[in-house]
Amino acid sequence: MKVLVATDGSVNAEAAIDVMLYRPWPQGTRVKVLTVADKSPDFIAKLFPFLGGTASEVEKEWIDGLKEVLEETRAKLAEKFGEDNVEATFREGDPKDIVLEEVELYLADLLVLGDVGTKVAGESLFGTLTDVLVTNAPSSVSVLRRVSPDAMVKEIENEQPIEEDKYLIPLDDSEHSEHMIEKVLERPWPANAKFKLLHVIQPFDTGRLKRFSKVNPKDLSEASKKQIKEMKEKADKLIEKNVARFKEQYPDAAVAGDIVVGHPREVVLKLAAEWPADHIILGSRRIKGLRNEIKMGAISKSILFHSRCSVEIVR
Repeated sequence: MKVLVATDGSVNAEAAIDVMLYRPWPQGTRVKVLTVADKSPDFIAKLFPFLGGTASEVEKEWIDGLKEVLEETRAKLAEKFGEDNVEATFREGDPKDIVLEEVELYLADLLVLGDVGTKVAGESLFGTLTDVLVTNAPSSVSVLRRVSPDAMVKEIENEQPIEEDKYLIPLDDSEHSEHMIEKVLERPWPANAKFKLLHVIQPFDTGRLKRFSKVNPKDLSEASKKQIKEMKEKADKLIEKNVARFKEQYPDAAVAGDIVVGHPREVVLKLAAEWPADHIILGSRRIKGLRNEIKMGAISKSILFHSRCSVEIVR
């Protein structure tokens, strides 16, 4: 497995590194650590305003600090993955272009990001770029976050470990969902892992049909109930099959399945907050867009940006 880690030395970037250090990885995993000095004109104008002749000195100190962050991060990861399996790259330019370019050059299987980056002049180095990166990266993307204060309180109340160990995996019967499951089953996870496989049944919205005089509300209600029943029978088989796959692959893990009727985004976020989940793993539709960009599914993207726990989009 090849992992590209983009870091800027911020608190949230460090949180992503901490999660990486805690979690087990496939044997032989290789890691490239990337730090980008944002030299785009707009960023430089905001970073070094009104400095006059001292701007070059400040810029040099800023770049030297980023290089120190890069080396410190490389050294931490080398202790876990081995010196020969970790490399570091420092580049100057527009981060969104460089990170996407490095994903392709490195042939990365996974891009790892912190939630947001260092705030400078009202901007966030990686925070403002997360949307671009998770939308367009050809690899899987993992946005790793520290346990939120709310989740920590719930875990303490439930006598659950604070470390990452609870994985919420929404799934359906699509090809991209099956691909996600296969990728998850290929990887090692903590020995005490708890997997919750979730299927959300989103019934047809009958509200728009009620205004038609020829539509009988009673018939419409019966048809809706029949549809949900059929979808639940199908979902039962899907969940049962995949729970069995997880139990076979991870015999020491706790594996459960759940079927909920509602809107996927709302159900996933609500369950993730209440359990609370440490990590959500999602599949994503891949649709070719303009300029050969890969667009990710709207629901997956919405969950990623609204969740308070780590989220991985598997491609």
